[in-house]
Amino acid sequence: MLDKVAGLCYTRGVLKKGAVIMVKEFVEAYSQFSAADSYVLGFCYKHSVYEFICDELDSQYMKIDHASSKRGGYATLRMRLTTNLKESLIKAGARCVGSDSLIKDSKYNKGETFERLFTEENGVKWEKDSLPFWKGGDVEVNGIKYQIKFDGATIATEKNLRKAAAECGC
Repeated sequence: MLDKVAGLCYTRGVLKKGAVIMVKEFVEAYSQFSAADSYVLGFCYKHSVYEFICDELDSQYMKIDHASSKRGGYATLRMRLTTNLKESLIKAGARCVGSDSLIKDSKYNKGETFERLFTEENGVKWEKDSLPFWKGGDVEVNGIKYQIKFDGATIATEKNLRKAAAECGC
C-alpha cells in the first residue's frame, strides 16, 4: 500500500503545490533529479552490516514522514527496510561487510559511518560532504557516481525536490 501525504505532486515532470503525493511518485521525482548513477543501500540484520548496490531506488523500501514543524513540516522520503525486505535484499545479493559494531561504535552517525566504510573499501578517501543529491553522488568509484544511504536515512524532502526542480529549470 502506498502512503499518501499532502504536499508535493509529481505529474509529467511538473512539481505542483498542494496536491497529494504517494511514495512511488516521490521516488520518481527524486530519481528525475538525482545525479547518482547507482545507489548503495546499507542496513543491519542479525548483528551484521550489509550493503546492496542497485541502479534504481524501489518505492517498497521507502516511507513518507514529515519533518518537524521547526523544520517546516515538509514531507520527507525515508528509507525504511522491514525485516522481510532485508531478507529479500540478502537473497538478492546484499553483501555482508562486517559486524554492526562498525556502525554502533563510531563517532559519526550511521549514514556517515556506512558511507565512510563503502568509500574506503573502494580505495577512495572519505570526506564528509553536504552536496545536494541533484548536484552529485556521495562518492565516485571507477566513473560511477554512487548515492549511499543507510536504513532510516532521509532520501529527499519536499523542500529539496522543489529546490532541485527550480535549479534544473522545471
